[in-house]
Amino acid sequence: MKFFSILPRSIVLAILLIFLAVFSGRAMALQTDFPEGMLEFIENDRKLTAKIFSELQEVEITPGQNFNLEIRAVEGTAGLSSSEKFLVRHDTEAEEGEYYYTVQILATGERNRAEEHKEELKGLGFSDLSIVEGPDLYRLQAGNFVERTPADKLKEDLTAAGYEGWVTEISRPGNNLQLWQQGELILAADHLRLKGNFSIEGHLFEDEIKIEGYDSGLQIVKSIFLEDKVKQELELIQLEESRPLSPEVLKSLAVTIRSRLTAEALYQVSEYVPGENYRLEGEVSTSTREAVAETETKFLVQNNQIFPADYHRKDSTGETLNSSREYDIIKLDDIRHSAQRDKDYHQILQEIFPEAELVNMGELASSRLVVDARVQRGLNYQEIRQQTWWGSRVINLLELDLNNRNFSVFPALSEDRMRGREDLVDIGQRNQALGGINGGFFDGTGRPLGLLMIDGQIVTDKARDLIRTVLLISEDGEFEIGRFDWQAELILPRDQSLIITGANRQPGKNEAVIINKHMGEQAPALSSDAVEIYLDETGQVQGINRGGVGVSTPAPEEGWLIQARGQKALVLGGVRTGIELELRETLEPEPSLQGSIKHALGAGPNLVTGGRIDVTAEEERFQPDIVQGRAPRSALGLTGDNRLLLVTVDGRQPERSIGMELEELAELMVGLGAVSAMNLDGGATARLLVRGFNMNIPSGERNISNALLIRSNF
Repeated sequence: MKFFSILPRSIVLAILLIFLAVFSGRAMALQTDFPEGMLEFIENDRKLTAKIFSELQEVEITPGQNFNLEIRAVEGTAGLSSSEKFLVRHDTEAEEGEYYYTVQILATGERNRAEEHKEELKGLGFSDLSIVEGPDLYRLQAGNFVERTPADKLKEDLTAAGYEGWVTEISRPGNNLQLWQQGELILAADHLRLKGNFSIEGHLFEDEIKIEGYDSGLQIVKSIFLEDKVKQELELIQLEESRPLSPEVLKSLAVTIRSRLTAEALYQVSEYVPGENYRLEGEVSTSTREAVAETETKFLVQNNQIFPADYHRKDSTGETLNSSREYDIIKLDDIRHSAQRDKDYHQILQEIFPEAELVNMGELASSRLVVDARVQRGLNYQEIRQQTWWGSRVINLLELDLNNRNFSVFPALSEDRMRGREDLVDIGQRNQALGGINGGFFDGTGRPLGLLMIDGQIVTDKARDLIRTVLLISEDGEFEIGRFDWQAELILPRDQSLIITGANRQPGKNEAVIINKHMGEQAPALSSDAVEIYLDETGQVQGINRGGVGVSTPAPEEGWLIQARGQKALVLGGVRTGIELELRETLEPEPSLQGSIKHALGAGPNLVTGGRIDVTAEEERFQPDIVQGRAPRSALGLTGDNRLLLVTVDGRQPERSIGMELEELAELMVGLGAVSAMNLDGGATARLLVRGFNMNIPSGERNISNALLIRSNF
């Protein structure tokens, strides 16, 4: 381990994972729930390539500051000044481009990713592979066929090899685009890419535009987010109508537009979005924005493909516009009629398109098992990468077989004391742990906020009278997750008793608390109305202190101090030294576990009960900063076949992992097989330990107060 300490963290983790994977012997797996082609579309930010002008024969470009011009398939030798105006003209006499069928395998914004998959396919015996640069994406394609049949056969072969591609007909322009400057033909090309500041036809741009030459003229296109395009088309429909459209009609149309745009982007010949031109100016109405926002992740799907339905479109003369393909048409009158019968947009779409299913992409995820490794027999580690509609997620899982009695599971304190904070790695090393996870919440001093019990001794009681979710571990090694409250009862002479409701803190008014070794060096100083007794490990009263002495008592290494104030101090003050008292500790409700409780770790909220999602954040009165939004998360769960799941989800790293909402975390735990599960402290605290290393990448530097650890009994 000293050798590892001088290496960069990334190298250390790589060495550790290789070591683990060598001995695992378990294969990686890929699971995708998205319709065909949708995963790549989502990974590339859900962007479309949209026309921003009608097809023109020529267009004038005025360069601005930071202007850059990229040219492909150049013919010509004359120089081009990037600071002067120039014309782009369509050459009607240029040779036509190619037309062919191919199998598109991948569309990505990263060329390296396309190259990696290309090399992998070569290794599987596939040839005639090419990477084609589109307006914003690199498309990995296989085959170049005049007929569709061999392309369909190649698609089947790729599917058998684990690659889900789709057959696409490609039309490529020839070099029918000319650049003119100061009346002189400078060069010919098949496309131009304009970047930086420039203007086209009097419209100022500060982004990236592509100009291509096709048989019918120049096509000027740019990237646009799918939802922006949906809003623009929906607003155009509203503007054409003589009366306002109801919310359910607008939502039905929004889903239809979104489905058609996406289907055309994924499966059609053209690389740009057909239909109405991209609107350079203009705001959309509130009703349009609300309809699009509410349906943002909803699509029509049929046979694992986005269903390209269309609304009934007309031109300025009232004539129905022809489409390049046959669509199932949704008519506004049909939608209005359904809406008038109090149908919502789900019912409207089901009625009009019974052959299609309304799918919520926000509920789907593509999961890839990156690492599946044995730490020790009965203890396994996994890293799972997910792609969702909202972004990527990285999940780390430590799974322990609780039927294997060669392990101990226990909570531990930082620096072995109640107040303090320490890195999970240091807590694990001091306790000789094979693995572990950060535990419950804590305050600025490091004091745990919630029920915590270690080796049968109470460390802290509930926080602010809140009864929250707790993991219980019995002396027999059984586990239970539930909402439990702790209290103790001191049995006094003459059938009296004293209820104790706090631990290792100063008592409140008319309250009694228990103090033990976890308090630290000193017990809380007594107030003027307080009484304190010391019980040794047998329960015998060894001393009595009364308020006003001005000096605190050392916290006992063995036995307990009982402190009380107010009326309870009067009761406790009647005790005499030398007598034996009984201290009973209980949990409410009574746990279902057999035997006494050895450990307890409180956090919350609850996530899963009886194998079903059951998030109790409101009942447990958690504050919004813990409950709301996607964040780094930690959780633990118990499965029906007696496995313990320790899970972290990295977050607040947009390019790598966005984190999870609590409902999503609960859904993940159910998917992993949990029949009961609870949330732990998350955010920058979220950490998972394996053999002395943090396996996840926390969102920030933060030492922790407590942890749940796994130790080998060998």
